[in-house]
Amino acid sequence: MKVRFHAEARAEIREAHKWYYERSPLNAIAFAHAVENAVSGIRQAPTGYPLAEHGTRKFVLQ
Repeated sequence: MKVRFHAEARAEIREAHKWYYERSPLNAIAFAHAVENAVSGIRQAPTGYPLAEHGTRKFVLQ
């Protein structure tokens, strides 16, 4: 399953990673792993996430 990010989501991920990195490189790594784990979960069970616009699925990283 191919996972694509909306442009705004990509920008938000980059900004969040930068924010974490400026405060703690270790937290930035943890954040990157959380994003990777989320993508892995989406690939394994894409229909387990709520529908968003244009037939896409939505995952909110917490």
